[in-house]
Amino acid sequence: MLRIDKREQYMPSLRYGWLTPLYDPLQRWIFRESVFKSHLVEQAHIEKGQQVLDLGCGTATLTILLKKRHPEAEVFGLDADPAALEFARAKAARAGVEIAFERGLAFHLPYPDGSFDRVFSSLMFHHLNQEQKRAAMQEVFRVLRPAGEFYLADLGRPHNALMYLISLVMRRLEHAADNISGLLPGMILQAGFERVAEAAAFPMPYGTVSLYKAHKPMVVRGPARRAETGLVEEEEYRLSIERVFRTLAPFYDLATQILCRVRRRAVDVAELGRCSRILDVATGTGEQALAFCRDGHEVTGIDLSEAMLAVADRKRKKKGLGNVTFGVAEATSLPFADESFDLSCISFALHDMPPAVQSKALEEMVRVTRAKGKILVVDYALPRSKLARFLVYHFVSLYEGEYYAGFVESDLTAMLREAGIEPKQELSVLLGAGRIAIGIK
Repeated sequence: MLRIDKREQYMPSLRYGWLTPLYDPLQRWIFRESVFKSHLVEQAHIEKGQQVLDLGCGTATLTILLKKRHPEAEVFGLDADPAALEFARAKAARAGVEIAFERGLAFHLPYPDGSFDRVFSSLMFHHLNQEQKRAAMQEVFRVLRPAGEFYLADLGRPHNALMYLISLVMRRLEHAADNISGLLPGMILQAGFERVAEAAAFPMPYGTVSLYKAHKPMVVRGPARRAETGLVEEEEYRLSIERVFRTLAPFYDLATQILCRVRRRAVDVAELGRCSRILDVATGTGEQALAFCRDGHEVTGIDLSEAMLAVADRKRKKKGLGNVTFGVAEATSLPFADESFDLSCISFALHDMPPAVQSKALEEMVRVTRAKGKILVVDYALPRSKLARFLVYHFVSLYEGEYYAGFVESDLTAMLREAGIEPKQELSVLLGAGRIAIGIK
């Protein structure tokens, strides 16, 4: 029989063991677990003969659902709470399904390396402190086979104003603050997983439930090597962009009306010949791309956010423009041949990127731009006046992300030169709060 050390205490599903009998009714009628658990199972594509673990199975609602949907799979349930496991075994017997239940801790899994093809977890990780969360994700990585998949449903970053208000209360309960701050995807990446994505988000009475999926690579690289190559930082940036701009897309153009004249000015500064080929990196809702398009240039706009690109394409169709195309692509790995464009530009996006991603994006822009072609950067700056500098910095910091401060204090000229761009001109716009820089490859 497993003995759990007092230093490794678990938390029952409803915090107190005597509340366990109420867990299923609360989950069914208040927490609406069926809404997201069905979605969690559907996206996994479990195959015949695969071995599946429900980590932190509790009273086994998800575990039983997995077995019913995929009777040909071998399903396991693990939980630290003996009372919950007693309920789980009784429910499985009533449902007529065979499931192997075991008592254990998420951060000390009692299974050999490479035991499972799929690991699921639902509303368990917010019970763990940050150290335990990281250890549990490393254990999930360990027990998964190469190319195995991890599916996690738990409290996540709020996606609208109502969910944000609810999160102010929920983040104070147990260890939910990490989840609500959006730290889970980064932790999953740091455990060694790849292709981490928020597959869906469900507004619930107790906050946003996010569904994450991740893949264990066929060839496993250690965390140190992943950190050296910057893969974790890049993946975290990608996830952040997808999540944030999914929410902002419908309102982005309204909120950035002040930038319209700046984008027009950028077109004038570029001084391009007729029908030039232009790449707009991190195009967002396409405003900069469309500004070039109106001058008769052939424009390609790429972005990570499908939600933002959908807005861009609607505007293209509404204006009847045939000389611009939009598509999903990463700035750090552009899907174009060398020297494909006369000008590559990036407008109000570098400041959102971690430094390593900034460098890679500029290098990729240089690669796809023809020899003697132009690179255009439009982004934030700081005014020269100390008072204006103070006011602009603190105002913009209210709504911009963590990399804004480092970017506006950085030497853009040196950054361009390091990427292989010879700076030619830098103009101040927005009363010193913005800048347009242009250089030659």
